[in-house]
Amino acid sequence: MTQRIIRTKKFSDGEQSALAERGKVDCVYLSDDGSQIVKSVSLSDLTSAQVYQTIGDGGIRSVDQQYKMLVARNKVRAKLPPKKGYRMTSNIRRDGDVLVIAGKHGVTVDLVKKILGI
Repeated sequence: MTQRIIRTKKFSDGEQSALAERGKVDCVYLSDDGSQIVKSVSLSDLTSAQVYQTIGDGGIRSVDQQYKMLVARNKVRAKLPPKKGYRMTSNIRRDGDVLVIAGKHGVTVDLVKKILGI
């Protein structure tokens, strides 16, 4: 919610009132083939990325502006090397009285039972 409030500070009172009364903004999504899909999203359901995408430059961005932003962002992301993902909790095994997480971090079974109240 804070992100939405900060982004609308530069709006005039009339623009803020109109936005609050409308309660929704048009948000652009890219389909798999790169074409634009426009959906009306409630202000309370906007993610921080969608707030950045839809609200800026002292007003609500048009559908064309949002589409250009998304296309430019995807071009930049396509050039970046893929990120390595680590899932620390996906590898848990029991080694005697110790739960070993991700092959190196150990927690005793008694401690886990104590925390869980078992």
